Amino acid sequence: MTTFETMFGETLVKNDKSEFKTSELSTKKGGVVGVYFSAHWCPPCRGFTPEFAEIYNKIKAEDKDFEVVFVSSDRDETAFAEYHAEMPWLALPYDKRDKKEELSEKFGVEGIPTLALLDAETGETITSDGRTYISEFGAPGFPFSEEHITNLKKEVAEKKEKQLLEIAEDIKSFTKLAEIKDGSEVGDLTASEALAFGFFKGEGCRGSEAVIPSLVEAQTKLGSSKLAIVVVSVQGESGPDFSESQAEKLKSVPVIPKGEKADGVVKKFEPVLGKIEAPHVVIIDVRDPSSVKLLAEDAARDVYMMGTDAYPWSEAAIEAADEAKERKKLELKAKLKNFEVFEPSDTCHIVDKAKNPVALDHLTSKDIVGIYFSAHWCGPCRGFTPKLVEFYKKCQDEGKKFEVIFASSDRNQEEFDSYYEEMPWCTLDFKDRELKGILSEIFDVSGIPTLVLLKGNGEVITTDGTAKIGSECDLFADAA
Repeated sequence: MTTFETMFGETLVKNDKSEFKTSELSTKKGGVVGVYFSAHWCPPCRGFTPEFAEIYNKIKAEDKDFEVVFVSSDRDETAFAEYHAEMPWLALPYDKRDKKEELSEKFGVEGIPTLALLDAETGETITSDGRTYISEFGAPGFPFSEEHITNLKKEVAEKKEKQLLEIAEDIKSFTKLAEIKDGSEVGDLTASEALAFGFFKGEGCRGSEAVIPSLVEAQTKLGSSKLAIVVVSVQGESGPDFSESQAEKLKSVPVIPKGEKADGVVKKFEPVLGKIEAPHVVIIDVRDPSSVKLLAEDAARDVYMMGTDAYPWSEAAIEAADEAKERKKLELKAKLKNFEVFEPSDTCHIVDKAKNPVALDHLTSKDIVGIYFSAHWCGPCRGFTPKLVEFYKKCQDEGKKFEVIFASSDRNQEEFDSYYEEMPWCTLDFKDRELKGILSEIFDVSGIPTLVLLKGNGEVITTDGTAKIGSECDLFADAA
């Protein structure tokens, strides 16, 4: 019995539902077998599968020894068959759930899509992160060996460095393309420590709506001597460049308008960054045109999530920020006792409906305090919030000592303000993003709505308060 027969069983299935003998999988030297964990219900999987299929077909067209086995996490056999029909490779039969579990454990699958790449000759794992290899290197990455990938990375780095030098030479021409709404002139973009090119879409792009204010706020905090910004509008031909709120944020920022000008800049950057999809923020240091440095290929998420703590959003800066955040998390976790974590400070502002500060003794005097992680854009949250409001008001009417602190996951101040109008309790000020993020980590908030219930001394009653509200259980007996 071959290694792959032991791994998959004696038979696999083709996408036309016909049978394939596992013993016919190639075991030739230089061949590669992929094990692809995926499911149709998973949006990232549906995004990656077409990309992967295109690259698979390119590799096969070059007559290279590559095969893939789909291992399904679909919820039923019908969904599995429909999804497999979109794929050009083999699959583990859906009814082999025991094999599916064995394979998931063998390759340490914690989420999907996951792609493990194996040496066809030995069955040994080349990498469990084949998805990254496929996305970064495509068909030229085959056979995905460490030596080949190392050489490929070197070639890619050299090409990027050459293209960056060209971009550095073009910075002055980019300045001529940019316009500033407030009428001021575009300064010397190479005078700052770091230069951010933000590729954004206009009205309707939620990602851009979230990242634009974060990037502008970062520049405001850091100063233009540390961070310069150029925005490239990649909106389609129809519709405005930016919404009113976006335009207001960008009124003092150089913007290269959509169309031919912006398209030219995108073409300059794509050899360095690959396909650019908004929101995308690249950070470069161009102060010395002879040694241009790429600080971050895409810092959009990190700018939004980490702010200036991770400036200039390079790998080293993010690692240092993560370490500092972990230290702060442990420090704040210890301060849960008697709600010291909510002591008024520069980073913590608990306010009531009238926007007055909430004193610490107001919280410690309660039998139960809930921290409500929620957002207006979240459908389940909008369904649960009225139930919590009803429970809260009932507690007030009955004289029960219950308080709630809203910890918002809304995307901007306007959404927060609108959603908070529906709530009768106090809130963590929307600007306290760092504290809200750390609280989410302390209580392992993996989805919303989440309601964490604490005793008046800060001791945790439950992190699943959403299941308790409206049930027959007596929360106040649990808090006693």
